[in-house]
Amino acid sequence: MITNRIIVTESSGRWAIALRSILGNSGVAVIEVGTLAKAFAFLREDSRSLLAFEASHALAEEGLRLLVSSRREPGRRTIVLLDDATADSESLWYESGAVSVVSSPRHLASIAGLVQRHFETHESEQLSFREAVWKRMPWHALGSKS
Repeated sequence: MITNRIIVTESSGRWAIALRSILGNSGVAVIEVGTLAKAFAFLREDSRSLLAFEASHALAEEGLRLLVSSRREPGRRTIVLLDDATADSESLWYESGAVSVVSSPRHLASIAGLVQRHFETHESEQLSFREAVWKRMPWHALGSKS
């Protein structure tokens, strides 16, 4: 079984470290890859994965192409991580299709809920309607659903 995972493409490792800290024991694996091409390979393997990439000048053009192509796959979601040189381009990334744009690892806590909802949505796609509703009920753990 493939676990829920966030695929992170960055140069320094600081974003992945911050994501691991924020997500803790949530069951989401943070996978670091060096290039967007490798990230695409992971996404082809499991389209439920969430992608986060650092929008440096080197990755900006390729990242924009990625966001445009992800419009054809509505379940694919991308978080853009800005570095100091691209910090003023936040609106461009939102307009291109990013679900969140973060300018500092200190602000990553704001996406924890988004990450949780992303994986809940994909999980519920595999459940029947009744199972998905039951799982959201606060008392589902108290008994069986029969």
